[in-house]
Amino acid sequence: MNGIGRLSFILFFFVPCSACNVDALHNYLWANYCQFEGNYTTAAVWYDKLFLGDAPVHVYKGYLTFLYDTGDYPKIAGLASIVEKKFEQDADIQLLLAQSLDKVGQQQTAYEKIVALSRSFTTHPEIVFQAVHVHMQRKQPELALAALDTFLNSSPRKTSNFIFYFMKSQIYLQLGKPGQALAQVKECLDMHPGFGKGWLMLALLEEQQGRLDQAIKGYTAYLETDALGNKQIQQHLVELTFRQQVALRQQEQLVMHKSTFDKAIHFFDAKEYTQAIRFVDEALQEKPHDEQIRFFKITILSSMGSHVAAAELLKTWMLADPTQEVWFSSLHLLCRSGLAHQKAIAVLEDISKKHPKELLPLLYLIDITTRVGSSGSLVRSYEKALARAESADLKARLYFHLAHVHYKHKKYDTMRDVLEKANALGVDFPHVQNMLAYYYATGSRDLDRAQELMSAILVNHKNNPYFQDTQAFIYYKQKRYDKALAILELVSVKIPNNFDAVKHLGKTYFKLGMKDKAVTTLERANTLAKSDDEKHTCTNLLGCWRAQSY
Repeated sequence: MNGIGRLSFILFFFVPCSACNVDALHNYLWANYCQFEGNYTTAAVWYDKLFLGDAPVHVYKGYLTFLYDTGDYPKIAGLASIVEKKFEQDADIQLLLAQSLDKVGQQQTAYEKIVALSRSFTTHPEIVFQAVHVHMQRKQPELALAALDTFLNSSPRKTSNFIFYFMKSQIYLQLGKPGQALAQVKECLDMHPGFGKGWLMLALLEEQQGRLDQAIKGYTAYLETDALGNKQIQQHLVELTFRQQVALRQQEQLVMHKSTFDKAIHFFDAKEYTQAIRFVDEALQEKPHDEQIRFFKITILSSMGSHVAAAELLKTWMLADPTQEVWFSSLHLLCRSGLAHQKAIAVLEDISKKHPKELLPLLYLIDITTRVGSSGSLVRSYEKALARAESADLKARLYFHLAHVHYKHKKYDTMRDVLEKANALGVDFPHVQNMLAYYYATGSRDLDRAQELMSAILVNHKNNPYFQDTQAFIYYKQKRYDKALAILELVSVKIPNNFDAVKHLGKTYFKLGMKDKAVTTLERANTLAKSDDEKHTCTNLLGCWRAQSY
């Protein structure tokens, strides 16, 4: 049982005996249980039985939640006069009443109630969120900003508040204050670096200010979070990168073939790509090795949708000089704008075969193959790269990423062997030792070895939350649950969206007998799960725990 349902269940037992009876308790227990299980039809039957008699007012908390979950907003609105005063200090119930009034068409009353609630419950995130939307609909941006500032100044700084800084950024942008909008979106991303819309906002603002370097970083970060692959942004990134190159060229006062090249740029800006290609080819005839002109041709071909032709042209240049990273990064950009990953992989494989001593083609091949998810060829590419790498630091990093490939495919012993090779290099790369420690702690394979590795890491990295999580996991395996909990409650504040840390916290709560907290925490972990295995783990544990609770 979670949320308001669980709280109403607990509150029931604080009702004086004179206000309830055994039948009411029985009916309410079953109504809550069926509601939690999602069996709303049966829950309705039990609630109907409950209200045949003189039901205590406390049960309305669970009942209102049930009505909201089943979409019976008119009935909630009809009960407002009964429960509003009784639950005057209950922010969640008051918000639920306001939202129900909105659903039944009483928008004005609902909006007034939400605004009033935002003044009483200044640190309630959902109420503030709703109040800001009300103020913006009423064209009251100053009041929206005041509500946000009050909330942020009164609440502890935590990751979940990132959305409120993003809202401030949007409001400042509407007010024509891009500088303040940029400052707020940076605060947002500082709290939640994985928030894609934040990166897109930052990129747009930086581009408006003419800071193309920062805009490119913003668009790139946005695309890393965009699972669907926004083709318009991908193509814009390619064109923006070219514009950056042109700007650099102008800054450096490069005047080679200015008139011809400028004509190519003119026709490109006018989207007359055939003419643009003609003039850029003329420029290349005069200066065939000019990187700027070459890159512009790739940009034109990409804008025309001729991605394969662009890839073949890049391949020609890479074969001639496999040390020029600009062409490899250009191929990477082409994949973002529409080139099939398999085509890019084929190009890089050809380059690697014809230049068997060069490392750069393999590094880009690994990056693109990782995105496709072909494990067999990926492992082979890592092995070839390791054979070509000379730097111990680079080898350690390659081993580390290869270990992740084996971990993903559940080849845990192979992963361990790879990590031990990386560790033997003696490079200061604590992520290797951290992953090894986690391996040895899992299943209690070798807890002494795990602790030895973690003790060495924490000497210089004691505040790293990911390393702290591993240390807590080792304590958990050692059945030192109090020590694990002390660390995990701090870690969960630092990295609240990390699945493993939240899962470990939930399991530790359960071991210490705090079953309600354990269930709530693992339910949150389930929302953070990124794979079927992670979801399956949460589902199984929750099933076992709930069975024990009942």
